[in-house]
Amino acid sequence: MHAIAEACKARLGTEDEPFEGDVPQEEIEKDTLSIVTKDQAAGARHTYVFDGYSHKSPAEFLSWANEQFGPPDFWLHCSCDVKQIEERYKKKNDVDEIGEEAAEELAG
Repeated sequence: MHAIAEACKARLGTEDEPFEGDVPQEEIEKDTLSIVTKDQAAGARHTYVFDGYSHKSPAEFLSWANEQFGPPDFWLHCSCDVKQIEERYKKKNDVDEIGEEAAEELAG
């Protein structure tokens, strides 16, 4: 949902005044639902994978998702060791060290 939040920032801001701060949760939810609604209107059937959430807790995210989409057909829980994430980041970005800002983002 991080990518959706970034898209919301672009939509909420202007070229002269970019949006700053945290995107309201309602805006992220609205844009997420818009993506799914457009797919449904086009007759497309997708399995959506949420890579993280922007809600305050997993329980809050699950409550919202179940309310909007109904209970899921299945759950796929994925996790990865931080060292593995860092190694993948280094390889992808062709760097030997991870900067402070990138480390914070990877830890989040």
